[in-house]
Amino acid sequence: MGVNPKRSIAGAAALAAASALLVGCSTADNALAAFSDTRPVSIGIDPDSAEQVVLGEIYSEIFNSMGYAVGVISLSDFAERDAVQLLRTQEVDLVISCTGTLLDAQDHAAARALAASGETGEALSVATYDAMQGTFPADIRTVDPSPAQGCGAGFSATQPATQPGTAPAAQPGTAPAGKPQLPQNIVPIFTDSKFDRRTVQRINFITRVMATEDIAEAAERVEGGEPVRAAVSEWLMEYANITIGLAPEN
Repeated sequence: MGVNPKRSIAGAAALAAASALLVGCSTADNALAAFSDTRPVSIGIDPDSAEQVVLGEIYSEIFNSMGYAVGVISLSDFAERDAVQLLRTQEVDLVISCTGTLLDAQDHAAARALAASGETGEALSVATYDAMQGTFPADIRTVDPSPAQGCGAGFSATQPATQPGTAPAAQPGTAPAGKPQLPQNIVPIFTDSKFDRRTVQRINFITRVMATEDIAEAAERVEGGEPVRAAVSEWLMEYANITIGLAPEN
């Protein structure tokens, strides 16, 4: 994927159509998909977020290539609950969030203290991830954080990705007013006993190869009306060696 100039969030109708395409099972061109009826997994996403639609499709294709029967579920209450709450209350096995967002939701005081600690860059990213993990219940886990920034921090209409810990909250693409300015490294979270070691390693790998610009570009393409599978197909081929079938253009 190339890096496109960043645009303002638009195309709600196109986004709704794209998220609708995700509900149900996706199909990867991979021999392991022959076993997909034996291991069901459901991914919960925010249908109003192009970024979530894109990430849901990426993880869906990863699971599909490993022999899972995958469903991507649009959660209407995604904005009202954090990822841990969604895993607790919804029939989903994996939810995608970001380190700063999730830490703030689970322990607002700790998030504010960390934002004011003077840490910056990689040190702040590591500290935020560690603090986030410290808030998890015993049966919830994640993998290593993605280098990619998400949850609105990855791009904006007027500037490129912001550097966590350096930009004031009022600037576009940073934390909303009243929210601590923390890194927003993308993280999938899931129930501890759900996946075997091989699957967790694969989730970890694909999370670690994400880049802010790639995810932001794919989200913008979805907002512009492009089907989500088309928006992520080149990325999946390059980084996961997965070829997905695309509907022929009219």
